[in-house]
Amino acid sequence: MDHFKNIIPNGTNVLTRIGDLEAIVIGICIRGKKNESIEYQISYTLNGERKSPWVYSFEIYVKIDNSKPVGFTRSSENLLNQ
Repeated sequence: MDHFKNIIPNGTNVLTRIGDLEAIVIGICIRGKKNESIEYQISYTLNGERKSPWVYSFEIYVKIDNSKPVGFTRSSENLLNQ
């Protein structure tokens, strides 16, 4: 049952290891006698056409979002001093 700890949830943004395509997870399939094979259905657009292939877990990885919200932010220290 340790395999289930590493499942990428539906709706997660991922990148493909080949081609570096940005996609979203839309389905999960767990196979094998000991649930050792996890496959994901991903969705992305390529050349204006929607694609939704099934890929193995080792073919994708979770996209890390390092973006910050637009605009200025106040630190909590400044808010306490007002």
